[in-house]
Amino acid sequence: MAPAEEMFHPTQRKFDMMDINERRRAMTFLFHKFAPVLILLGGLLLATAHPLAAQTPLSFEYAPNVPLEIQVASRTVRDGMAVEDFSFLAPTGRRVNAYLVAPPGKGPYAGVLYLHWLGDPATSNRTEFLSEALAFAKEGVVCLLIDGLWFDEKAFPWTGRDGIHDRQQCVRAILECRRALDVLLNRPEVDPRRVGLVAHDFGAMAGAQLAGIDSRVRCFVLMAGTPHYHTWFFRWSGLSEAARPGYVAEMSPVDPATLVAKADGARFLFQFSRDRDEWVSRKDAREFYDAAKGAKQIRWYDTDHSMRSAAARDDRLAWLREQLLLPQSSGVSSNRP
Repeated sequence: MAPAEEMFHPTQRKFDMMDINERRRAMTFLFHKFAPVLILLGGLLLATAHPLAAQTPLSFEYAPNVPLEIQVASRTVRDGMAVEDFSFLAPTGRRVNAYLVAPPGKGPYAGVLYLHWLGDPATSNRTEFLSEALAFAKEGVVCLLIDGLWFDEKAFPWTGRDGIHDRQQCVRAILECRRALDVLLNRPEVDPRRVGLVAHDFGAMAGAQLAGIDSRVRCFVLMAGTPHYHTWFFRWSGLSEAARPGYVAEMSPVDPATLVAKADGARFLFQFSRDRDEWVSRKDAREFYDAAKGAKQIRWYDTDHSMRSAAARDDRLAWLREQLLLPQSSGVSSNRP
């Protein structure tokens, strides 16, 4: 049988790290294509408006009781596991595409939310961890995989230039992740005491932010993320040196390092490339890890930013089994705590 990713995305392109780097460098081209005049000539207005806006308290609140408005596209069975292709309505007004992979039976089962990266176009979406979710479901885990706010390069949400705008996009991403947790926990077979999160790249940054905002997740696996958005954005945004301190200050309240430090009682496994990640230096990796409080581990792998490593996969699944009280052997089990 074809891999899970091929079932849902038969037109995948060959993975190419150079292509990933080019896509990242060009990420805001389309976003600004029709607005360069506003950005360049609006400097004076932003200089006066941003200090006021920066003082405005951030809110990550939303209405959790609003209907999820789930729309199911298909339901299939793969290797004995149910795969539901559907979308739900986020507080931002965006319909978020998702896969739910679930074992048979009534549970109670652990639940895991997966957040993808921005890299290889074939997997910069909810399919990145689909094969992993199918395997994990066999051990008694309900897995939810969503298309993050950053999945569409034509609508990339951040500018790398306007800190107030970009900060609000972080809020949007967090609200969508919170709503995804609502979807997962709305499933009657999911045990709300045993919820984990696995996230990569931009997903890892959103996961770190979520850790400081929402206490419903018990454990986090954060892969190849960076502690500050500007360390990536300044590589391609063209923001002047003089304007950069203001941008950094405006983004600081929502930086992954800022919010992960506020997590209370969560446990973390950080996974990084040992020395082949062009986007995350060892110094930044260590800073990200140091920002998290409480029980945590950091592990290094012989891979690049893609984190395509069997060892990394095996490590995080073993760690999640321990955190979510799953049996070490395969076979669906509710494993009541």
